[in-house]
Amino acid sequence: MKVFRLFNFILLTILCGIGVLYSLPSYGDNVPQAFLKEAKTLYKLEEDYYHRRLKSDWNAIYAYQHPKLRENITLDEFKFYDGRIGRNFLLMNPLHVSGAGQQFREYIKKHKHKVDMLGFPIPHKYRLFKNPTTRPKTFQITNIDISKNGKYAKVGFVVTGKGLFPPEIWRGVKEIPVKEEITDFWEKVDGQWKLTLLQKNLNISGSDKKFFMIPENSKHWDHMEFVSIDPKLAKGK
Repeated sequence: MKVFRLFNFILLTILCGIGVLYSLPSYGDNVPQAFLKEAKTLYKLEEDYYHRRLKSDWNAIYAYQHPKLRENITLDEFKFYDGRIGRNFLLMNPLHVSGAGQQFREYIKKHKHKVDMLGFPIPHKYRLFKNPTTRPKTFQITNIDISKNGKYAKVGFVVTGKGLFPPEIWRGVKEIPVKEEITDFWEKVDGQWKLTLLQKNLNISGSDKKFFMIPENSKHWDHMEFVSIDPKLAKGK
């Protein structure tokens, strides 16, 4: 019996030690003022960026993008691909390799809109959610993580609402509850927070993961140390 109790004690001690090693640092309510100030700024920016995307306010959405993306991708090209385009997309496109890339850019300048099967222009609409039929009802920022050097940040939020069951799975119209969890990646550029340079996620299996874009230098992000700030503190009054 004593041996059994000793074994349990040792096992519990090891597990607790592992938990301490892998737990993220938390300041609780005693967040350094420099980080709290940035968190408040990011909270407001994230709220605004979310609503701009819901409204497909393209000028505002484009202005939030990294300056290097805006150097390579025009507003018309950004809209043509519904905002889901990295700065090197056109350079990596097979059309560019074949020498037709410039012709394709000229096509976008001239036509600006994609067209449906009947040839009618498709309105530009920013697609924020995996389920394109999602009608959001609630929005809540769940985490604000700022890198220790103050240059990068991750802001996560969750949206709940209603959507339609995928037609390829369910015949007819069936409404279902929807919950979407999304993370935006920010970078401080010349003293202002902008979306970091993003690329399509081709390295993670699973369609849900592939939908969301990830930082170009995602491995670098994986090794950053972040300070977590409670969104309630950042929200303020």
